[in-house]
Amino acid sequence: MNATQSDDFDTSDLAGFDEAYAKETRDLLGDRMRTSLVVGSLLYLGFSVLDWFLARDYWAQFLVIRLVVTTAAFGVLFGTRTDWGKRNILVISVCVLALGSCGLSLMTAMLEGFHSDYFYGNMLVLFLVGLFMPWRPGVTLTFCVLVTAGYLVINLWTHKIDVEALLPFLFLLGTGALTTMGSVAIERSRRRDLWLRMQFSAANAELQQLDEAKTRFFANVSHELRTPLMLILGPLESMISGTERSNPRALLESMNANAHRLLRQVNMILDFAKFEAGRQECVLDPGNVGDMLSELVRGAEPHAETQDIRLESFGLDELPNSAFDQEKIETAAANLLSNAMKFTPAGGRITVRAGLLDERIWFEVEDTGPGIAQAEQAKVFERFHQVIGSQTTKIQGTGLGLSLSRELVRLHGGEIRLRSASGIGSTFRVELPLKPQGTPGEALATAEIVGTAAGDAHDDQAFGGSASAHSAQLGPAMARKGRDIGRTEFADLVEPTLEQEETLAGASASAPLLLVVEDNSDMRAFIARSLSRRYRVETAKDGLDGIDQARRLRPDLIISDVMMPRLDGFGMLERLREDASLAAIPVIMLTARTGSDSLIHGLELGAVDYVTKPFRLSELEARIDAQLRHAHLQKELDEKESRAIAVGQMTGQIAHDLRSPLTALTTGISVLHKTSEKSGYSDEVKDDLVSLGKSVHRASTMVNDLVEYLRGQEVHLELKNTLIASFLTEIAEEVSAGLEASGIDLILEQDSDPNLCASLSSDHMRRVMVNLINNAQEAITQFADASGSRIWIQVRAEGDWVRIRVADNGPGVPEEIRDELFQPFTTAGKPKGTGLGMVIVANLVAAHGGEVQAEFHPPEGGAAFTLSLARDQSMWEALAVGLKK
Repeated sequence: MNATQSDDFDTSDLAGFDEAYAKETRDLLGDRMRTSLVVGSLLYLGFSVLDWFLARDYWAQFLVIRLVVTTAAFGVLFGTRTDWGKRNILVISVCVLALGSCGLSLMTAMLEGFHSDYFYGNMLVLFLVGLFMPWRPGVTLTFCVLVTAGYLVINLWTHKIDVEALLPFLFLLGTGALTTMGSVAIERSRRRDLWLRMQFSAANAELQQLDEAKTRFFANVSHELRTPLMLILGPLESMISGTERSNPRALLESMNANAHRLLRQVNMILDFAKFEAGRQECVLDPGNVGDMLSELVRGAEPHAETQDIRLESFGLDELPNSAFDQEKIETAAANLLSNAMKFTPAGGRITVRAGLLDERIWFEVEDTGPGIAQAEQAKVFERFHQVIGSQTTKIQGTGLGLSLSRELVRLHGGEIRLRSASGIGSTFRVELPLKPQGTPGEALATAEIVGTAAGDAHDDQAFGGSASAHSAQLGPAMARKGRDIGRTEFADLVEPTLEQEETLAGASASAPLLLVVEDNSDMRAFIARSLSRRYRVETAKDGLDGIDQARRLRPDLIISDVMMPRLDGFGMLERLREDASLAAIPVIMLTARTGSDSLIHGLELGAVDYVTKPFRLSELEARIDAQLRHAHLQKELDEKESRAIAVGQMTGQIAHDLRSPLTALTTGISVLHKTSEKSGYSDEVKDDLVSLGKSVHRASTMVNDLVEYLRGQEVHLELKNTLIASFLTEIAEEVSAGLEASGIDLILEQDSDPNLCASLSSDHMRRVMVNLINNAQEAITQFADASGSRIWIQVRAEGDWVRIRVADNGPGVPEEIRDELFQPFTTAGKPKGTGLGMVIVANLVAAHGGEVQAEFHPPEGGAAFTLSLARDQSMWEALAVGLKK
């Protein structure tokens, strides 16, 4: 059963249905065949248990039959996975099931023939086919006939037919009929299901295409409305604010042209909306299509001359009068002529022809433009579709022009057709009925008006006169519309007026240089004129030109439109960011799109700001100033950072170079000390040596501090498991003499665990501890009486951390430097030192994977610093270290 049409669904107009159904059937048959072979073979072989009880004398023979059928089934199972098996799955499935049925019929013949109940096995095979195998009904019917005939032939070979044969025969016949009916119903259900799925898929694809088309449409509409609106509001703002000093005529002409362009787009959108809502009416009036076309041609002539296009017309004055909606046919014809003007290159030709053929008025608009590719021709009259023409020409508009023209012509009972070839040109032909019949709106009243307009002419010649004979009868509507032709209908063709004006001078030679990239000539010129009062301005007409200009000029900032021919703003921005020499130039995007996706995409590509058309010039200038300031500050920061790096490198080299002479001085002073003891130098000389030694020591400490600071956290440490108790005891012994001399008591408070360990570098952590203790000592002795002063070293374990705390009861940290305590060169007013001690402490502790925290109001009264170091909890290693100590 291969009918493509049923009571409630038709597959004949659904392309690719039969191929899709055949493929789905093959795939489904392959899956179900493999499942049925596995399950059926196990059942087929499993019924040998029943043979044991019902046919024990033939059990061995039946087992052989079942094994042969099962073996063949499993062989077929593997064969269905090959390419050959997949191509011939239908034949294989019929053969293997027929083999199983033959085996069952042979068993009945070996038993009691028509009297054996084993014929029920064939009924199970038929039920399996009807319910599970996705065969076509014809195949199912053939299989049922084969099973029934095979049963009869095999049993008639060994047994005589009698009345008892009717029972199995009728059962098999009835089962075959039911199986075939089930196959018909299942195929119908499957075909309907596939039809619904394909319908849904096609509708979903159409909706997606429509959604994409509408998205493009709204983007184009936004651009086509906001751009002329900007060129109306922008000049108005300049004139109202008084910033425009030159002759305003050019601005007024640009505003007028863009107002008509805006009006044309709005009219087209409103007309299309009426069609969508089913509210567009055709009001027929007497008139002459030839006169209307002549007015259109005269209105387009100035634009053709400007673009160096030859505009010709033939046969327009020979058309008879007719009834038509003059406004709608003029709109359709103007759309065709406007498109031809857009796509025809300089030096090309546009021809408008007209004539009368078989009671139908026709006219053609032919151009010598790039033509329309064959694949595009089927889509030219679709809503929102824009024909792709010259790659160097921006396709303006909303994508509604040709679609609207076709609807307007069809409203009259006419038709519009296209003839085109790539590289040759395009011809759009419109045919209208001379005497419209059954048209919407005023059809009957129109016929009467036409008859009256024909005067006393014969009835069958009512529309047969020439244009010249009836020019006086066209009425005031046509004359009124003729005056407007070329202003609104061809507003898209108006040449830019602002670009012809010279850019106003005003910015100094030192002003920032801006590059304006905009494909609309008037918009580009207006922005350049407006910004030239404060900035030096250069322009580019599209993305590719913008990249070339950016490489040549190296501007301080780029202002770019998004929608441009050849290369749009996003493409230009992406290429700028890929060029290392241009990547740092800030780019402000101008766009008519308001969606967040477009904004996010631009920012991700590297745009620094977005300005939506129409915009106020003051807003654009404010954003430009902000980005220029930011770029200037960033440049200064980069220069300072570069200088700081250079200074740091130089300082580090100097510090390293000073170590050697300082070491030599320290050694020399030590030798002089020993010599002074032996030679009996005066006390004054000895005091000078002591003072000199302190100065050299202080200078050496400062150099070491500077080197440590420049190294930052790039210190590479050799961490070892260290007993904290022994480590702090050594430090206390090292600094105690100096503290006692200053009258300061050192108190060491150890944790109760003597085996507390931490992973640290002893030399570097000793430097941290000595720095903290020296800082406390200097604070106490410099700003307070040292009597009764104390410094505490405390250690405790907290989980995985070892906390070492250094506290004092001195004057504390001055409030004005607390926030900058760990910043370099913070000296707290001390006359000595580099102000790098606390920075070095923080860097070294961080290098150990720990941190340092300051307390400005500790219980002790002065200041306290807590070091957090990772605890080493290896008991055996700690014990080993303890034993070693």
